[in-house]
Amino acid sequence: MATNPDIEIISASANHVEWIISMAREQGWNPGNNDSVAFQQADPAGYFVGLLDGKPVCCAAGVKFNQIAIIGYYVVEKEYRGRGYGLKIFRHAMNYLGDSNVRVDGLLTLAHKYESYGFKMAHVNGRYAGVIKSKELSCPQICQASSVPFDKLVEYDARFYADQRKHFLATWISVGTTMCLAYVDNDIVQGFGAIRKSVSGYRIGPLYAEKLDIAEALLRALCQNKGECKITLDFPISNSQGIALAEKLKLDEVFKFGTLYTGEAPNVDLSKIYSFTCH
Repeated sequence: MATNPDIEIISASANHVEWIISMAREQGWNPGNNDSVAFQQADPAGYFVGLLDGKPVCCAAGVKFNQIAIIGYYVVEKEYRGRGYGLKIFRHAMNYLGDSNVRVDGLLTLAHKYESYGFKMAHVNGRYAGVIKSKELSCPQICQASSVPFDKLVEYDARFYADQRKHFLATWISVGTTMCLAYVDNDIVQGFGAIRKSVSGYRIGPLYAEKLDIAEALLRALCQNKGECKITLDFPISNSQGIALAEKLKLDEVFKFGTLYTGEAPNVDLSKIYSFTCH
């Protein structure tokens, strides 16, 4: 019986990471234009490609922070599926992540597959998309995130990610996004949002806010001067205020997907997440 030739799994070069992002585009995941730079800087050794006769045919990425890690960009070229290459590179990335509590965001139809690998469903999210008309906005509490002491942003982000993402946030603010804004009142960060150009329109993420009106103010500020701005939001469907905001802005639900972890789901306030940063 003929057997499939084996793949060689290597750490991705910068060129390979560009190929990984191109695979994400082909899957319709709508990655940001600078995602390849921003995400790799968070954990440069965590991106992997599977080579067959020197040609990349599959990929996966595992990014470690402190206690939490995330796995994503798990794709196999269509003509090479069904040969076990995907499972091999997925296990390779999981081994790299070691004892971390690993997070994965995946379609609900694939949840059973991740659960067979030891993941447990934490919450269900919705992707919403639509066009926001740009309009003038004046809000003295909104400022460029780069003007806020970095440790305050790291601490605020950790409230909703349950881990500190210093390297990722530094790159995200400087090169990964089109604009990053914070809502600061009496020196206290009460909101944080970012927008980045993507294959189709703009991706919003993260977007955290203490209240609905702060989330809307940040969102409108991010979309300012962009004409009819087509955006995508990803947030937990348990956040009723997020759904209310999406309905107010006449955004359409595109699909639902799940967030799963290998360990216990972090104790974060999902009701203040209006969009997170999908890897």
